[in-house]
Amino acid sequence: MSLTQLLISILTIHLLALISPGPDFFVVMNAALAERKKGVMAALGVTAAIAVHISLWIFGLSSILVKFPAFLTALKFMGAGYLFYLGINLILDFWKQASADLDVKSENSGLKNPLAAGFITNVFNPKAWLYFASLFSQFDLSRLSFSVSAGLAVAITLLSFAWFASLAFSISGRGLRVFYSNHIGKVHLVLGCLLIGVGIKSLG
Repeated sequence: MSLTQLLISILTIHLLALISPGPDFFVVMNAALAERKKGVMAALGVTAAIAVHISLWIFGLSSILVKFPAFLTALKFMGAGYLFYLGINLILDFWKQASADLDVKSENSGLKNPLAAGFITNVFNPKAWLYFASLFSQFDLSRLSFSVSAGLAVAITLLSFAWFASLAFSISGRGLRVFYSNHIGKVHLVLGCLLIGVGIKSLG
């Protein structure tokens, strides 16, 4: 396999993985429904975490860490715990609005810190660690120079941001924003349940 074929193969696999809905998708969606800027910030947070994963692999640290079951177990519970935290907050927000019968503006809703939410959700996701382990183990990257590895890391990072940012822009369109504003409580309830469900699934 030539160098060009290798890079194209890795980027194609990564794009397919990005398209598959997961915790990152729901966090970006929740933030983008509240405000486009929040959605982009959540996308930036997820991308920053992905950059951390890639950097650790380039320097060979991740290949060591994923061999320790205790490390992956700790990540699993921390990641699930954070998804539970986000989901419960959304459900509590629904109950507060329902009991007070308040018309809360979408600009004041959603994630308080979408950048941190995106980063924490991805970096504490053990499946993300295992994904990059399986991705890079499929190819012989030892023959790549540091500059080529760094270029690959940048390409994967930019591709990740492009996907999640485009997701944020599409979800924050006027039609969905109007729907969200009119049904904010119910949307929070559904998203909260989805995040808790994803958290439960991640513990399996």
